[in-house]
Amino acid sequence: MHCHLCGARLPEGASFCPGCGKPLQGQAQVAPAQFETCEIVGRWKSGLVTDSYHFEAEAVGPHGPYIAAWSRAWNELALTPRWKVPDSTHEEASEIVKELISDLIKDGWEPLEERGTNWENFRFRRQVK
Repeated sequence: MHCHLCGARLPEGASFCPGCGKPLQGQAQVAPAQFETCEIVGRWKSGLVTDSYHFEAEAVGPHGPYIAAWSRAWNELALTPRWKVPDSTHEEASEIVKELISDLIKDGWEPLEERGTNWENFRFRRQVK
């Protein structure tokens, strides 16, 4: 159970909330908030003439997985082997990820400290409405 005033988790049989200190007698308790989560991942797309790359925010909500947002694509990597990507491309990729992060925050996503294994794997959550 959780405190209806501050949302703190309540130990069983508690008389006072450990979060806000308010008495709990006669107060209805609320269920904990539910959150959906997302993580930014990179996607490579090979074409006939050029290759392109973009980022997606892969989300999991109450109805299953979906794409919450995606970045603009760029194709400066055309005909460049993946292991010979120039530093300027990494700088551009970083800027594109920053744009995607900004879009997610504007859409109500909260950044988490926890990260995935790759540099672009920022993670977020937002409360289910």
